[in-house]
Amino acid sequence: MGRRNLEETVWTRVLLTSALLMGPAMMACGDKGADDSGATGDGGSVDATSELVYTDANNYSYTADLQIDSQEVAAGADSVVDWSGLAVDMRGRAVDPAGVDRVMLVAFNISKDDVIAAINSNSLLQSDVRVYYQFDNTDGVTSASLSDFSILGNEFNPAQDMIEHPGETWTWLVSVMDEANGRIDVLSTTFVDPLDSSSNRDIAFGDDTAVLHFSVDLHSADPLVAIAGEPDTSFNWAAATTEASGQPFDEAKASRLLVGHIRGATISDVEANVLTVLDTADELFYADAYGKDEILLSEAVERTTGANFAGFDTDGVWLVGIECTNQTCLSPAPLIMTVVEAQ
Repeated sequence: MGRRNLEETVWTRVLLTSALLMGPAMMACGDKGADDSGATGDGGSVDATSELVYTDANNYSYTADLQIDSQEVAAGADSVVDWSGLAVDMRGRAVDPAGVDRVMLVAFNISKDDVIAAINSNSLLQSDVRVYYQFDNTDGVTSASLSDFSILGNEFNPAQDMIEHPGETWTWLVSVMDEANGRIDVLSTTFVDPLDSSSNRDIAFGDDTAVLHFSVDLHSADPLVAIAGEPDTSFNWAAATTEASGQPFDEAKASRLLVGHIRGATISDVEANVLTVLDTADELFYADAYGKDEILLSEAVERTTGANFAGFDTDGVWLVGIECTNQTCLSPAPLIMTVVEAQ
């Protein structure tokens, strides 16, 4: 089944939510020979232009090291999912447990290692999912029994499914999440192993339940160079072939353009934790990118003020990228992203 068709099925909502992931604490990569001056990777120079034409040479890169705890529970028991102990999410941000929007329960037919690898590479498939259920936290609680989970009016029956399945692969994943900025934001996640030999009935979340380290490299990529103060600057990514994770670029996932501005920062500052940096950017503009490969940046709207993009300046770091916000994507990291310098 193609990705466009997947978006039309109910299950894809789950993949995003079960996703975990991702976007947590990051590890800065070392300087790879470039500096923060914005020189191109090959030491050459680029003329400023109002038509920013992206190629793979402009793309940042990242590698992910995702670690997820496994918790054993009594097979068939109506165990309790408890996120009251979650004070810090995977990105190091403070969490109000009562403010959690949703908890997702998903069973995969692939191993834990394969789930993690697929999450890291953004390549989970519909065929990897056996069943899924969710708990919508409309009352601001901090725990819920497995029997409180449902999907489309169908309640989860732990005595029937949360059991050992000899000879079959049932990999259970429970994810705690918020809905923010037009996408699902996974705060933490854990594997759950139902065992006949276990008497545990608690699935507890803490600050270390899931950890995701990233190695990020913006230095090695060639920056794009724009005319300072020019609002009618276009961004064209038609030549993109590879995502930052190394996966082939899938145009069907390119749903939103972002323009981020971090004042007073260097590229090294941004590399240290690029996702948190984007969360707290001084300016962050969005524009619909679905079905497109070029956008006039003046169409992008700032997330808090509602102002349209008015041009690049020479203060700090500017980033332009394409991200996936639809249900087939598991990572909040942009698919492609480049530094833009103004002259």
